[in-house]
Amino acid sequence: MKVLWALPVMVVLVLVLLPVNDGLYELLVNYDPQGDGQHWERRYYQEVMRRTSGMLAGHLLAFGVGVTLAGTERTERTELLAVAAGTVLGTVALVTAR
Repeated sequence: MKVLWALPVMVVLVLVLLPVNDGLYELLVNYDPQGDGQHWERRYYQEVMRRTSGMLAGHLLAFGVGVTLAGTERTERTELLAVAAGTVLGTVALVTAR
């Protein structure tokens, strides 16, 4: 299939962006957590950043897959394939980030 290249690319994007997202909140906002409240906040936002790792890159990758599919032919089958590819890319990103 023409879109299978996107699956390993999505996994690599998420794995590359995980360390960036893990440290982003601590670097910019809560750079010296002290006390229970700030440690809880750091853990909470680290988890949020981890779960959303690669979201923008995933949107751009899904756009690229859609452009690739639209460039081939415009049929009902191609549109269903584009929806399925977007769903699979989202699932891959979610499973990889966990």
